[in-house]
Amino acid sequence: MMKLKDKIAQHFPNIALFANYYNDYKQYSKSHYSGKGNSFEKSQGKIFRQTHIIEKGMSLSHPRKGFGKEKIKQLLMYLDEYIELGYSQNATVFLNAVHVLYQYIDFQKQLGVEISSLEEKLQKYKVNQENKFECGICHGTKKKMEEECQEGFLGVLKSRHSMRQFSKEPLDYNLVKKAVEAAMYSPSECNRQSVKVYVFKEEDIKKQLDKYINGNTGFAEEAKNYLIISSDVSSYTSAYERNQMYVDGSLFAMTLMLSLHYYGIGSCALQNSETIEKDKNLRSILNLPSNERVIMFLAVGHYKEEFDYAVSKRKNIGEVYIEK
Repeated sequence: MMKLKDKIAQHFPNIALFANYYNDYKQYSKSHYSGKGNSFEKSQGKIFRQTHIIEKGMSLSHPRKGFGKEKIKQLLMYLDEYIELGYSQNATVFLNAVHVLYQYIDFQKQLGVEISSLEEKLQKYKVNQENKFECGICHGTKKKMEEECQEGFLGVLKSRHSMRQFSKEPLDYNLVKKAVEAAMYSPSECNRQSVKVYVFKEEDIKKQLDKYINGNTGFAEEAKNYLIISSDVSSYTSAYERNQMYVDGSLFAMTLMLSLHYYGIGSCALQNSETIEKDKNLRSILNLPSNERVIMFLAVGHYKEEFDYAVSKRKNIGEVYIEK
């Protein structure tokens, strides 16, 4: 016998849609790290995000001397809060943050900036600096990256990093098209194939997008263009598939980034942090129909012969793979 809630969903789809979105709101408002309450997961999210802001600043072609003072001040507050809540200083998130801050000190010294005050503050954390791991920024070469790409799937996967440094070489749109064709093999819910990739070659549109896309500070001019990945809401049915467009779009985007990398094109995924006003402005610039959702933007360009890139320490497998 059909349950009452299923009958409502069948005969009153808009009510079911509202109810499900309202439930999403309740869960998100309760759990996101800016909301009430504390947890290890919330503290971890704050620290990972804030640490990556510092990593990004070091991965630019032309970093500012002494950049990120306020960001570091905020990160130190998060680390102190983390300790006060009794969480382990041996956890990946904590070790990664402290190691990145030490690397930031070395980085600024190379730019001629002394930050002895930060070094003193870090002394209170019980982190062994001799036990360093790969984090912060790394140096790479195009030649080495191309060699790693020939080592099979894992070689392609492990050698791809978010790029914020690009060569002056004009973007080869034929290679971009090949990468998109490869990404079309991505799985999609019931074969809906709802994803589109927009490429606007007009320089004026690219400059307008520079202003509205989050996360491109310091390298917007260096990126040759943006790929706009959208998903068509019209492909899905009922309240139960309300988030499927983001799943399908993200699966496609990841395959596309790996494919671009395989063809020698670097990329940086930039989230579409929507506000009502921003969404209106973007739709106006791109002339997107109302039935499409922008999933994300990819800043793209060819690799330099040598480059620096941000790299974060990954969690231990036990933190990710959980058997029950």
